[in-house]
Amino acid sequence: MARRVLAALTRAASSRTLSPPLLATTAALAVAAATLAVAPTAATAQGLGLGLGNVGPNLPAPELPEGPASVLIATVSQSVEANTNYRLDADSDGTSYYGDTRLALDFLKQTDSQTFATGVDTGFRPLWEAGEDFDVVVASPSTAYLTYDQEGPDTAFDSTFRFRSSEVDDDIISLDPDNPTLTLDGIGTARQSRFDGNIGFVLGTNDPSSYEFRLRGTAVDYSDVEEGVDVTPRTATSAEATWNLDVTPLLSTVVSAGYDYDTSDDNLGTQVRTASVDAGLAYERSETFRISGGIGYADRAREQDVSFANSNRTTERDTGPLVRADARYLTENVTFLANAQYTTAAPQNRLTGNLTAIYRLPRGQIAGQVFQNYSNGGGGDDERITGAGIGVTRDINTVSSVGLNAAWAEQVNLESDEDDIKRMTLTARYTHAITEAVTAQVGYSYRSRDEDGTADSNEVFMVLGRSFVSGF
Repeated sequence: MARRVLAALTRAASSRTLSPPLLATTAALAVAAATLAVAPTAATAQGLGLGLGNVGPNLPAPELPEGPASVLIATVSQSVEANTNYRLDADSDGTSYYGDTRLALDFLKQTDSQTFATGVDTGFRPLWEAGEDFDVVVASPSTAYLTYDQEGPDTAFDSTFRFRSSEVDDDIISLDPDNPTLTLDGIGTARQSRFDGNIGFVLGTNDPSSYEFRLRGTAVDYSDVEEGVDVTPRTATSAEATWNLDVTPLLSTVVSAGYDYDTSDDNLGTQVRTASVDAGLAYERSETFRISGGIGYADRAREQDVSFANSNRTTERDTGPLVRADARYLTENVTFLANAQYTTAAPQNRLTGNLTAIYRLPRGQIAGQVFQNYSNGGGGDDERITGAGIGVTRDINTVSSVGLNAAWAEQVNLESDEDDIKRMTLTARYTHAITEAVTAQVGYSYRSRDEDGTADSNEVFMVLGRSFVSGF
């Protein structure tokens, strides 16, 4: 769905952990929606941003009518895949063969002031894994989502909830600005379950003075974990409030305050609390362009056990200034969203941020993302995660297209000499619409991991999907 994908990008650009909210106007949202122009299916609602880090099959969503509508979409698909290193192990046991039999159901109800969407995408995977007995497992990834947005005369409300279950290596690089990568999971047999929630309310959307309140939460857990696999269940919650006051038609003041609380089920029971406040100015030349910046103060406390053998608690506290900036540029052919924050309220000075750019071509699209954020690893140490991705799609004719996307991410332990984790993906796809409802796709994916040795895999795939769209 165009509005939902845009909402994810806009909320990311307005994340208080990186910068104050960007109060985009309805007209600006409409322009960006036309730029993104995708349908609301479970595939696009998996919370993977633009999907630049995705591997394997990725069928395009069916087109939907513009304007108010009530639509139910059912998509059935069958894939056939062969992978030279299914678990991305250092020593592969050989080629594995599998295929996902999927059913995706999506419902969209949209009016001039409200949007409601919900859906599920799941199935089963017959798996002939090299060196293992035949098995049938849940299709990966499997997702469910719900989103509801409403605009009132002087208010705006938005909410998004998503559940995603996947094998750990199906999401080795998640370039999703609204649900950022918390850590690069270890290699091996494990299934990740992740729940994300995001609720926001704006009061005074048409007044010189407006107020925004937002709650976010993420919970990550694991099941079927093979012995020796390094995964860390964790939760992350945040609350934020922002006050915008127009000084002139082009200039406004922005004051923001927030509180973050993160916990990790690591060996030290790590808890991190961060409180901050900042103030600055925003310049909005038009509905398509806005830039803002500010300075503030942050207080960060990390509490954990003294050691693996000593359960006494110790607290590390850091305080200091922060500087932030963000920008938005939305036109019919260009979408640009960026934010950055630099602070000394940490053991090391830290720069976090996200940049998303989309350039729409007459017969295709170029998209790119760059991000950097911080988390804590399985041993309780602070870690920096940096990633980037780029994707190009090109229409060959009215029924065929080709696409290429690549992504890279690196995780660096800031407190020990542990090996850095580097991951990369590359996927090429050819998509052909056999009919208006039936689509076929073939492609190739490459994955690699560099962590105390390099492991890689090559995958070829083919998928056939049939969509049913019913309006009522």
